[in-house]
Amino acid sequence: MVKQLWYDLEKFEVLMVTDMKGDSTSLEGRLIFTEDLEGPVKISDIYAWAKHICSYEFTKNEIHIQGYMLVNDEGNRDEYEKISKSLKE
Repeated sequence: MVKQLWYDLEKFEVLMVTDMKGDSTSLEGRLIFTEDLEGPVKISDIYAWAKHICSYEFTKNEIHIQGYMLVNDEGNRDEYEKISKSLKE
């Protein structure tokens, strides 16, 4: 497993990418942008400085890749999705 972390202290934004080899089924790509986690929990309940999560996961060459960004500005949603999808390139 490999984990990579990038962050911007001024904007309070984090990007975490995890690569792991496994037997998981092949994913074409699943993108989620939300302020909610499972159940009644919101992102801000766990990370007080973040309002949204942009998550993208897929499988490539038998490696499962998951990336997520903890962000605040919903107005930059298109940019967050573009960054997330660029992991597949």
